Amino acid sequence: MSCAAMAADPAPLTEHDCSAIVAPAAGPAEVRDLPGFVVLDEESSAQFVPPQFADATVKTIVCWRSVARFVPSDRRVPDAGLRFAVKSQGVDGAPDRALVLEKVNGGFRIRALQGGSFTPGEQQQVVALLQKLNGAENVPTHVLREK
Repeated sequence: MSCAAMAADPAPLTEHDCSAIVAPAAGPAEVRDLPGFVVLDEESSAQFVPPQFADATVKTIVCWRSVARFVPSDRRVPDAGLRFAVKSQGVDGAPDRALVLEKVNGGFRIRALQGGSFTPGEQQQVVALLQKLNGAENVPTHVLREK
């Protein structure tokens, strides 16, 4: 499935309730709400400006979406040096889903953190997006599942 087809799901992709996982100067990591903060912008090529805190370093941006799915412009978050996680609430008994997009050794990867393995259709979508982000020659032949 192409990235264009991936972005053309029946219902439009929406995003709400973003937060940041931060590492304070002292103490354990914590989650901080980001009221009004939005990452989803399927058309944007503008540089991503991460939130900043005087007393902590942002490590990961987490946003709830209508569907746990990435779009090509989400690359802006890992390009800024951060991990980007999307979460969605399961519907009709399906489990909640959490995915992370990150840059490792110069290439993008997507990991499923929660909600079971990818379906064959989802796996095709992930591979198509990774081909777009990494270039067709740099895509793994398998999709990772975190344990």
